[in-house]
Formats: sequence, C-alpha cells, structure tokens
Amino acid sequence: MGLLSNVRTGRKLAALSTVGLVSCAIIGTVAQGAQQIAQNIGGVAASATSTSRGAATTQTSAADLARMAGEVDRLAAGFSY
Repeated sequence: MGLLSNVRTGRKLAALSTVGLVSCAIIGTVAQGAQQIAQNIGGVAASATSTSRGAATTQTSAADLARMAGEVDRLAAGFSY
C-alpha cells in the first residue's frame, strides 16, 4: 500500500505544480495588461493637457479677434458713405 500511496501523492504534487505554473502565467498576463492600461491612462492625461492648452489658445485668439473687430467698427464709423 505504501507504493500506491506514494504514486498518488506524486500525482497530486504534479497536479499542484501544474496549477502553480498556470497561475504564474495568468498573473504575468494580468500584470502586462495592467501595465498597458497604465500607459494608456498616461496617454489620455497627456491628450487632456494638450486639449486644455489648445482651448486656452482658442480663447485668447477669440478675444483678440473680438478686439480687432471692435477696432474695425470704430475705424469704419469714421467714414461717411
């Protein structure tokens, strides 16, 4: 009975070893996915910063254009038709 018990124990240990290897592979894949997500979040943050800067530039340009339009109106008012 001792030999049979040792064989069964060996099979159980082999199964546990396989589970451990599969678990390590899964954990590695999850870690890679998490790293890719972190990189993507960094890209989104950089895009948001760039968009914010672009919006500020657009706002400044619109204010300049409004000021110039006012000047044109003032200059045009000096002319008689």
